[in-house]
Amino acid sequence: MITGFNTDVTYDGHVFHVQTEDRGVDNPLIETLVYLGGRVVASRQVSYSDLVYQGEATQAIAERLQDHHQRAIDALEGGDLDEEVAGLLAAEAEEAPMGEAFAAAGEKVALDVVLQDAFSDSVAEDTAAYSEVAEPEGAAPEEAAVPQAVATLEEPDQLEIELDTNGNLKPRDRVALAIQSLSGLSGEPIGHARIKVTLISTATTPRTLGTGVTGDDGKLRMTLWLPDYRAGTAALIVAAESRIGSTEIQHLL
Repeated sequence: MITGFNTDVTYDGHVFHVQTEDRGVDNPLIETLVYLGGRVVASRQVSYSDLVYQGEATQAIAERLQDHHQRAIDALEGGDLDEEVAGLLAAEAEEAPMGEAFAAAGEKVALDVVLQDAFSDSVAEDTAAYSEVAEPEGAAPEEAAVPQAVATLEEPDQLEIELDTNGNLKPRDRVALAIQSLSGLSGEPIGHARIKVTLISTATTPRTLGTGVTGDDGKLRMTLWLPDYRAGTAALIVAAESRIGSTEIQHLL
């Protein structure tokens, strides 16, 4: 297996990452992936089984690998991937309002709690005032009874997320993440949760690797490009927003 190529390309105001890998002689394929913000924009594959069959040296395979990598860069810079890029950006634009809606919902829940607390305080004051009234002499027990008011507040649900990395997180490599959003009370899946994965490191500034939305089953699978973080201590932050709230978890690298 030959070492691949990784190149950051700035095009149309965006920074793309182009990765080309050799799958090895047992699966003689050269694969190039183009990423934008950690999400795959395009994928291209080419076989080199002909070189294996002809017994060509490693140098010939390496040259085809480099040629395929450069062709992908040329296609990106030449506008051949504009349609794929536009589709990805449109999908992200559709997802963005969900975060605003969740924030507004969170503010409403907070207001409801404030109003509920105010009502509870009012009930407590009224109950104390009633208890200070002296019982009239000779009154029947039912006539002297003090009204009772009980304010109850249900325990709020909380969003929880689970992360499965498949035990394979290597710097400068493509990684697959499986994310599950759940109800903290019932354990039931929470669909349509907005997910953002960020890399934080002591050596670099925080970098968003990708975003997505869980399905009706609360599940989301993401394929991301993991930058080189070996110069310092690093961690993945997986943040989630949903109709029942928001949360985040940290996975040390």
